[in-house]
Amino acid sequence: MKDKIAVVFSLILIFAFNAVDCSISPLVEPLHTHFGISTQHVLLFISWGTIGILAGLILGPGLVKTYQPKNLIIAASSVMAVSLILFLLVHNFTAALWARLIFGFCSGLIASIMWWVAFYGVDRVYYQAMISVLMSARALSTAFGVPFAGFSSKHAGLIFPFTVFAVLILISGAVLFFNLRKAETTSGGFNPASLLKDYWSALKLKYGFTFYLGFMTNRICYFGIYSIAGIWFIKHYGLKTENIAAAFFYIGLGEALINFFVPKLISKFGYGFMFLSSIVMSGAALFSFISGNLPVSAAIGAITLFVIMDRIYCMAVVITIPDMFPESENKTVFGTLNTLTAWTGLAIVSWFAGKYMDAIGITAFQSIISSCFLLGAAILIFVQWKTVLRKNTKVG
Repeated sequence: MKDKIAVVFSLILIFAFNAVDCSISPLVEPLHTHFGISTQHVLLFISWGTIGILAGLILGPGLVKTYQPKNLIIAASSVMAVSLILFLLVHNFTAALWARLIFGFCSGLIASIMWWVAFYGVDRVYYQAMISVLMSARALSTAFGVPFAGFSSKHAGLIFPFTVFAVLILISGAVLFFNLRKAETTSGGFNPASLLKDYWSALKLKYGFTFYLGFMTNRICYFGIYSIAGIWFIKHYGLKTENIAAAFFYIGLGEALINFFVPKLISKFGYGFMFLSSIVMSGAALFSFISGNLPVSAAIGAITLFVIMDRIYCMAVVITIPDMFPESENKTVFGTLNTLTAWTGLAIVSWFAGKYMDAIGITAFQSIISSCFLLGAAILIFVQWKTVLRKNTKVG
């Protein structure tokens, strides 16, 4: 029973802190009013939070080896809830950025601990359930957390939805503290150098650096769309916050649901076909909507198709990591690198948008992230062809 409770509240915890991050872009208008800053500068809340996430992800595995994971979860969730409340209560922009950095670090730390929960924190029978939680929680946050934040901020004020998320974070952290099992003896003191050595060893493998450069470049486009979505819908279609939040429901729901079908699709149609067709269709969807010339309903449909196809080829690529790098002795580090390079892409694109989008204009920014898609996709196809596709077009 404790393991089942741990799985459920792991989902609630991940859902809550991802909902906060996913809501920044669609709530760009009320956040701009609340802090008295430009809509462009609101995007810096995303980049500062993402920098914190990266730090938490990098240090998380080492901290899990040193301290009890259940203790880290209750500590991180408590600090996260406090930093979220402070983010809204302080009206100083710099102080709010630091609150976002702290929030991001704690969420990155918890995200890394959740992998420990999946492998060691619950009974093996709940492993698949935890993996489903880890794969789908962010998309569910987009589908349900963002609309809730958008509609409730319209009718109850900006502070209300974030307070609800803070309460969910605090309650979930406490429940997990009392229901997760204790870790076995740790492996020793905290050693960041050993973590960096593992990452460097992976990147030195043949095509290792090339693959992650392409993956990060490709993620710059994907996260770039999410980062500027609020501003993009306002500038091209004049949508209000609640309409943008409603659009995120369809986009997030499509992205969440496809996660459950990718393995079956690959099994039925073959890896090579699913990888190449989904990456081409994702690009086609991107270039159909990015200019803002489609009717708004068609644009939402195209964005939904873009993220669905994105999920297919990204999950397909992850499945073939052991085949791409067969000489690796530590394949778990590649999973961490997937997350780190993806969120590095988000940090880069949200920082750039927050600093320069007003200066260069949204049209130029659209061209930049579209170019990142093309370059990143080309690199991914190249590495896949060299390592997997030309050997066997049906993997798994």
